[in-house]
Amino acid sequence: KTLCCGFGLFGSQKETASRIIRDKVESAFLAGAEAFVVPCPSCFQQLDRNQLVAKRELKFEYQLPVFYYLQLVGLAMGFDLDEVGYYHGRVRSPELEEKIKLLKRKEVVNI
Repeated sequence: KTLCCGFGLFGSQKETASRIIRDKVESAFLAGAEAFVVPCPSCFQQLDRNQLVAKRELKFEYQLPVFYYLQLVGLAMGFDLDEVGYYHGRVRSPELEEKIKLLKRKEVVNI
């Protein structure tokens, strides 16, 4: 929660950075989170790209997709996942994708 994402450590202290990622992903997952939302491009890279590296190295089972906060603004404005660049991320969640698509369809039906 208050610990940095570990981006600055990934080049020189990869194991420490990977543990930070694991702890953040595990904590968020166990708290019921379905994704991360970040305001910082470095945090996005660390939690998206490096989450898969950490998962492979530390063998943890959780993974959460990462949204840059402007992607959520785009979704709220009616853009779809493809238009906001969601599919450029490396970590995905088919369940979350379906929920977002259902919300979008419901929004269209309710107008």
